[in-house]
Amino acid sequence: MHYAIEFHAHHVAALHFGKRQRLPQGRLLHITHGMALLRLGSHEQLLSPGALFWLPADCLATFIPLRDCRWQELLLSLRHPQPSQSGWLHATPLLKALLDTLTDWTREPEWQGAYGDRLRVLADELQQHELSTQPPYSALQQEWQALRQGIAPQEVSEELAALAAQWRLIRADRLLKGGNPLTQVVAQLGYGNESAWQDELNFWCTC
Repeated sequence: MHYAIEFHAHHVAALHFGKRQRLPQGRLLHITHGMALLRLGSHEQLLSPGALFWLPADCLATFIPLRDCRWQELLLSLRHPQPSQSGWLHATPLLKALLDTLTDWTREPEWQGAYGDRLRVLADELQQHELSTQPPYSALQQEWQALRQGIAPQEVSEELAALAAQWRLIRADRLLKGGNPLTQVVAQLGYGNESAWQDELNFWCTC
């Protein structure tokens, strides 16, 4: 479809490193299962289940879905009014219901029919919500901030362990793409040896 407003539902079975891109449309991301990372400049945002994040058109960002991540995506062309800044949104029952209805849509997605009506209501709802620079509070968000600062948690949940393992692979990928030798990257990130890094890569990046 190439309408002023588009909707897509996505799923990845394995970690995808993603790449920096600048889309010509505004983009609303809603994580429904699993986790994703969103890199904006020097900031690395954690998107956990229920998270809603808005990216304006022409915003340079890297979206990195982690293993078994499911998310909904609303795209708005510049022909449609939209927020000009990036930020977090509160997932209201109406927003969530509209997104879920579009995900489960089985009829023909006609722009001039009920499908298009829901897209327009969703886009209008987006205009009514204030954006926040801070993510909604959660224990996982607090643990993520500590992880980025190199602070070891007292207890490691299954979620945090998965996040930490994939975050280390993402950093390794960036260092390797930056021209650093594998032996140096493996040592710097504490893998022990190249085989340990390869085993982790195979586990998280293959289905």
